[in-house]
Amino acid sequence: VGSIPDCPNSSICGLPDQASASFKDQVDNAYQFCSALREAIAPYPRGTVHFDNFDVSNCKWTAHAFGLLMECLTEKAATAKRFKAFRCGLSDECLAQVTSWLLELRTLPSELHLSHNNMTKDCLHELLVAVEKKRAEIPTQA
Repeated sequence: VGSIPDCPNSSICGLPDQASASFKDQVDNAYQFCSALREAIAPYPRGTVHFDNFDVSNCKWTAHAFGLLMECLTEKAATAKRFKAFRCGLSDECLAQVTSWLLELRTLPSELHLSHNNMTKDCLHELLVAVEKKRAEIPTQA
């Protein structure tokens, strides 16, 4: 896919394996990015898309747009070695969607960057419990 129309600072490339996705445009363009992501991963079977780096940080996502993003990843059980969504203004609702995505995966991200968001202690606890549960299901992970 490479560059994305209306998102000059964002890209999706390297699919299906060792892929990279980056959203670095205005929040108004988040819907175009989500649409491009959905279209780019559509041809691949569930569980076969792997991102080395998935970076949507430093953009104030709306709950609705972030929900669409996580829906794309969850539907395809697309994995990410590094998932970066820090400084996005994400609410507990958004982070619950991250938790749901993680529970769909065969491998967990090696790095999960979610700092400087608007999560509560309870939401963070739920996320950590889910990660621990998923880790127990995955006998070995590189």
